[in-house]
Amino acid sequence: MKEVMDVVVKTVICIRARWLNHRQVTSCLASTDSEYGELLYHTQLRWLSCGNVLKLFFALREEIDSFLKMKNKEVPQLADSTFICNLAFLTDLTDHLNALNLKLQSRKQVITQMYDSVKSFKVKLTFWGKQLTAGNLVHFSTLNSLGKVEPKSLKEYADIISNLHKQFDVWFKDFKALEPHFQLFSTPFAVEIDNVAEEMQMDLVELQCDTILKQKYTDVGIPEFYRFLSQEGFPTLFSASVRIMAMFGST
Repeated sequence: MKEVMDVVVKTVICIRARWLNHRQVTSCLASTDSEYGELLYHTQLRWLSCGNVLKLFFALREEIDSFLKMKNKEVPQLADSTFICNLAFLTDLTDHLNALNLKLQSRKQVITQMYDSVKSFKVKLTFWGKQLTAGNLVHFSTLNSLGKVEPKSLKEYADIISNLHKQFDVWFKDFKALEPHFQLFSTPFAVEIDNVAEEMQMDLVELQCDTILKQKYTDVGIPEFYRFLSQEGFPTLFSASVRIMAMFGST
């Protein structure tokens, strides 16, 4: 997909290089009743910005093509159906990644909630790969808007999704060892006593038999529940919860 992104960036830079071009393309879009007034700047360091540019570029591809032809700076890829198809797929994929990115940026989250979002996205990747292989584009609306997509392209897209899933496994492999601790933190009343460290078992028995705390867990959820957990009454569970809440999502 790098070739697609390179063409998009080069084209946007060409349009925004001179104020006159920018003003002319804005007028051109207005004259064609486009819902977009102008193109966004592209910042390679910001993934969300990259995704927004792709969305706008795809929506305005015909207007951009007409404008560049008028300026004698034609971009041949804009007339290439394979390029347009790849652009549509990349637009959808970055949109999905943006949704995950925004979810991870939500305030007042602990690391277990963020990791749940990552696990959920990995499951989606597996699901999307199978659907693409079968020709089902229901979760790739931009790609679906093109109508027919060649089976060869769908296989390539499924392979990209599979590769992305493998990258997620590499990026988040350190969390595998922490999953039992995350599970205890997130669902203390559902964890089997035999599955936790021996030094924590008696605290967990006391907790799971405490009807008041169980109701409080139901009422307030995680992480607020641990504000009501006594350090004196549940020393090992309290210490474990503090360690989890001290993990910064940004690292």
